[in-house]
Amino acid sequence: MDAYRIAILYKLGEIKPTKPPKEEIHQLNILCRQYIKLVDDCTMYKNNLISLIDQVFPRYNTAFSNITSKASLYILENYPSAEKLLNADKDILITTLATLSKKGLKWAKTKYNALINVAITALKIGCAPKTSEIIIKSAITILKTLMEQKSMIEKEIKAIAENMEEVKLLTTIPGIGIISAAIFISEIRDFNNFKNARKLVAFCGIDPAVVESGKFKGDRVKMSKRGSGYLRRVLFMAALASIRKNRNSKYINPVLYNYYSLKAQSKPKKVALVALMHKIVNYIFAVLRDKKTFRVITPEEHNKLYKQSKLSLVA
Repeated sequence: MDAYRIAILYKLGEIKPTKPPKEEIHQLNILCRQYIKLVDDCTMYKNNLISLIDQVFPRYNTAFSNITSKASLYILENYPSAEKLLNADKDILITTLATLSKKGLKWAKTKYNALINVAITALKIGCAPKTSEIIIKSAITILKTLMEQKSMIEKEIKAIAENMEEVKLLTTIPGIGIISAAIFISEIRDFNNFKNARKLVAFCGIDPAVVESGKFKGDRVKMSKRGSGYLRRVLFMAALASIRKNRNSKYINPVLYNYYSLKAQSKPKKVALVALMHKIVNYIFAVLRDKKTFRVITPEEHNKLYKQSKLSLVA
């Protein structure tokens, strides 16, 4: 029966030839998926650590906004209770903070005073059980291991991706870094499988779809969410990054920001972000198709270039 069905599909021309991905793409795909898993695990343990710290050191975030920084982890690992922090040698603590942070003694002294205030507050309103010290140390040990593994995988990804022309092209698009580009390329496997941008959009699962089942006819259009969820994740992060400001207070991609702002005026923000993801896929398709680096141009400039290309073809 299976052979018969295959023969029918072949006769109708429905069978499409496939070929295994290149070895470097296969390796990159395995590394990228492991990297994403480690990122999620790090986030989970970081959130777990935050909930523990809220019990042991209320208002700890006033001293360290980033609890996974080297200086913060040193404090939590070596002084996991208010009593131990208050009894710590002041000079040693300040020197260590300055060394780990590389921000100087002035910063370290300010941070030390903030930590002492946190410890005093913890003695008054803290509600941590006696076992919290062990749990904090355990969580930090696991978190450090995960962060080290993530860093190791990231280096391996970059070592492979830096030699891939497709990855280099994608990194020219504002909002897409080398890791995001590597994930995208490793998930689509072979760009030649996509004849147009619509097919790539559909493969990413961000094309519109109406849910229907039997006699039920849906009337709400949603993302189809077919294909790889990893691609949608990368596109979502790229969309958010493209409408942020850089250190010079300029938008990463002013054209996309204007497009998003207009969409957000009449649509919910998430819908506007999905529209932005569509735009980015179109950018990616054009860059990979033409094998040219991306250049930010306004819609007016784009229309002008399009008309010029049409006129040159007629001439």
